[in-house]
Formats: sequence, structure tokens, C-alpha cells
Amino acid sequence: MELQHFSDDHPLIFSAVATTGFTCDGCGESIEGSRYSCRECDFDLHPSCAELPRELQHPLHSKHPLILHRTPPYDGRTSTCSFCNLPCKWFIYHCPLCKFDLHIKCVSQPLNFEVEVHEHQLILFKRLMSFICDFCGIEGKGLPYLCGECGVWVHKKCASLPRMVKHIRHRHPLNFTHSIKEDHYSKHRLCQLCVKKVDTNYRVYYCSSCDYVAHLDCATVKNGIDENFMRESKGKEPAESTNMLK
Repeated sequence: MELQHFSDDHPLIFSAVATTGFTCDGCGESIEGSRYSCRECDFDLHPSCAELPRELQHPLHSKHPLILHRTPPYDGRTSTCSFCNLPCKWFIYHCPLCKFDLHIKCVSQPLNFEVEVHEHQLILFKRLMSFICDFCGIEGKGLPYLCGECGVWVHKKCASLPRMVKHIRHRHPLNFTHSIKEDHYSKHRLCQLCVKKVDTNYRVYYCSSCDYVAHLDCATVKNGIDENFMRESKGKEPAESTNMLK
């Protein structure tokens, strides 16, 4: 089966055979199953990326349609996604009138959703803004999530964190924690993974058995997570429920 795709001058050939070692030129992630490919250009796409609509209306930018581009159309200048504020390197939905950009993954992000680490539903605030994330304490730019009951502003990345993680450098699971008990408290806590200061006014990952604390980013870095443990524990409640966000 062939597909004439806007992103390549040649027809893309569909292969249903599971493959490894290929990277999708649409989203930048590895391809482990079927794919569309151009053998002349060494160009490969997930079927889902190849079949994206060229134009769409999106609730985050309802004024104008968004057009799918292979790369950001800015003559060499960098672009950032208006939703997650991360650089745009792959396929991008773009509004030429407003210079509004969305990663193809961010197009499908929920406007409202339930998360593991907060008891209330979070609502996407549909306005580009600068804010301080109430989970990690780091400035964000773009479209934050808001809890209407608590008034907290949250990065999408932080809102999507798991309630419990297992890092390969610690023997116990680490729980997403709102605050550390007073008997363990110190103004000069250090992250046990990066050995840099932790601001305990914000959320951390914590093991109460060992008084072990880690930044959110440090505890969830991809090459540090114990993937086997995370797969086995998926869907289970963490053992130390007293450390959970209230």
C-alpha cells in the first residue's frame, strides 16, 4: 500500500512487519511495529503520524484552522509549542496568522482530566501565560492546568506524574509528597539523586523509611526509573498513603 504524503516527494510504502531501529520522522519516537517509509529519503513514519489530518480546528485555537507542517515554518528560527513550551523539532500544527504552534502529541491532550497526584480535576487554562508551577516550583510559559478548588497552577508534565516511582538508585519506592513531616524537616535538604538543594515548599518524591528526598524531575528521569517495578505496580495503591498529596 502506498501513501502520497505532503512531507515527502516520493510515495510512502506501508510495511506491516514489526521493525526495530527506526525513528519516526513525525514525532521523533522509535518505531516498533508497522510503518510508512520512503526508501529513497530514509524517511519513516508511524501509521498514526502518517495519517494525521493536514488541517484541523482545535479548541485551544478556535479562531483559525491549524495546518500540519513537517518542520516549524520559521526560516531557521526555533519554535516552541504553545501548550507545553518545549521546542518544536518534528511535525507541528501551525497557525500562520497568530504564530500559534502545537506538537502533534499536544493536539490530543485533555482539556480537563483526573490525575494521580491531586484529588481534584485539573482544567486547562486556555490562555498563554507565565506562571510558577505549584508542584515543582519552576516557571512555566504556555497553557497551564488549574485546580479550580485549590487555585494551584501546574505544568502538564507535573500534572501527569505518577503517585509512586521506583528509582534504580534507591531500594524503596518514592511517593509523591505534599510536605515532609516536621521531625524530618530541614531548610537545607538535598536531593539524594542530584545532590542539589530541594525546596520543600513544593512537591517532592520521598521515602519516609529512609528520609530520602528527590526532585520530581530527578526521580522520574527516564534512564533512572525501575521500569520492571513500574510495570508490576501499575494500578496499585502506594504503600505509604500518608505521604500523598492532600
